[in-house]
Amino acid sequence: MKFSELHPLSLIVFFVSVIAFSMVTMNPILVLLSFFAALCSNLLIKNGSDIKLYLILILAISITNPLFSHNGETVLFFLFDQRITLEAFCYGVVSGVRLVGVIYWFRLFGAVFSQDKLNWFLGKMSPKLSVVFSMALRFIPLVRKNAKDIYNSQLVMQTFDTSTLKGKFNLIINVFSALISLSIENAIETADTMRSRGFENKNRSAFSLFRFKGKDIMFIIAVLIMDFVTALYLFSPLEDFYYYPSIRFENWENSSLFFIFIYVILFMLPVINDITENLRWKYSISKI
Repeated sequence: MKFSELHPLSLIVFFVSVIAFSMVTMNPILVLLSFFAALCSNLLIKNGSDIKLYLILILAISITNPLFSHNGETVLFFLFDQRITLEAFCYGVVSGVRLVGVIYWFRLFGAVFSQDKLNWFLGKMSPKLSVVFSMALRFIPLVRKNAKDIYNSQLVMQTFDTSTLKGKFNLIINVFSALISLSIENAIETADTMRSRGFENKNRSAFSLFRFKGKDIMFIIAVLIMDFVTALYLFSPLEDFYYYPSIRFENWENSSLFFIFIYVILFMLPVINDITENLRWKYSISKI
């Protein structure tokens, strides 16, 4: 089972974990690991990277931060009598990398969390919210299609003289009026259909394409265990890293390597999962 095929609950637990951890730390090692894991996951799932665009964003933040923050002991140079420090520049670089890493995680979430999965998740919290969300997603493309159909039909019937400004204006008003009427009619029909199918019945059942499997249970348990270990590290003195007044680790110990290893495993789960599945598939083919 590939990462994108996991149960929606498994994906929610994973993405909440990695995005939250990515946002709460400014430790450069952890920020770089999060960025690298997010980039590899996007490339593996073929979601693209747009790395050039995001490198420009990182560069912009790196240059901007020293212009507004002049803290730090190591002065690189003076610009308009303002100190440009190494510490402020490094803080800007790490901030930019962290921001891009979080963006990549959200991109991956959008790639693997389809509308069906989102509707399932919202439906578990609030069925009415799920229906409203589904209708909202469908409303925009439907309105655009109806507007195009009405506009083309009016042009074919030559109801208005489009060679004049007044004729174009009257055509637009007529299309808009017909579109509003059609949208209201569709909304009424949808409401009647849902009521006739027992949407308001509290005992109604719901169909779901997603089945909670043993791998999902193992995946969630593994993520929660690694969440606990990572949280211990992030909120302990071992993680303390300072940019000002000088760049330094405050309480680095050899045990920090263990926590960083767990952090890497957690963030690389999409890559590890898909590579493992590909190897298992190739091994199965070779046995045929």
